[in-house]
Order: sequence, then structure tokens, then C-alpha cells
Amino acid sequence: MGKLVSNFTDDVETVVEKARALFGDMLNEMAYLENPQHPMAAPLFMCNVNLALYLALKDEGVDVHDFGTAMLKGLARAPSQGPQFPEDPSERAKAYTGFLSMMEETQRNTKPGEFVLKEATQADPETAWG
Repeated sequence: MGKLVSNFTDDVETVVEKARALFGDMLNEMAYLENPQHPMAAPLFMCNVNLALYLALKDEGVDVHDFGTAMLKGLARAPSQGPQFPEDPSERAKAYTGFLSMMEETQRNTKPGEFVLKEATQADPETAWG
């Protein structure tokens, strides 16, 4: 976080502390705190970290596009590991069935701020837009 902030200010420590405080305030309203294993929990968490960091830098006069560009350049340099899928077809099918169950659960038990997941198929006119 400090490296990104240092692109915009010499007072890195102050900005990082402000971002931590902003993030702490966000925690009260953040979805998935009770379900951190949910597939959307980590992405939402990271978005809130970046939002808090931007809001702290915004007070220093940093433009949103400049921040976004610097953030994306940093992400491009970061090592990335995509999802790991089981090699065994029966294990892969079992994992997919588990994902479908979780997806159906999001449709039955919707919670404020959480995503409702739906399987997209080409046959469904609602999702066959591309």
C-alpha cells in the first residue's frame, strides 16, 4: 500500500493511517464478514481497501484517474494465481456441484449488500447479450 501511496505524496504514513481509519469505518457495513469463504468476499474486501486508499489520497488532491492508473499498473506487476481446478474429472464435477449449491443459496437467502449469483447460459435471453 505504501508503494502506491508514494507515487502521490511524501507523507505516506499519514495517508496510510487515514486509509486504515476509513477502512475500519467501512467494516461495519461490509458484506460477507460472516461468510469469508464466499467467492465474492475477497474481491469485495480488496475493492474496499482500494476505495479507502483512494479516499485518503483524494483529500491530498489526487485525481481518481491517476489513482486508478497507478493501481492497475501495480496489479499488472503483481504475481497472479488464477483459480485452481481439480484435475480429476469426478473431483471437478464435485466442486462444480458445490458451487451450484452455493449459487442457489444466494438466490434463496439474499442479504443486503451481497451478490445474488445466477448461472448464465446462451439459451437465457437475460444473459445471452454477448
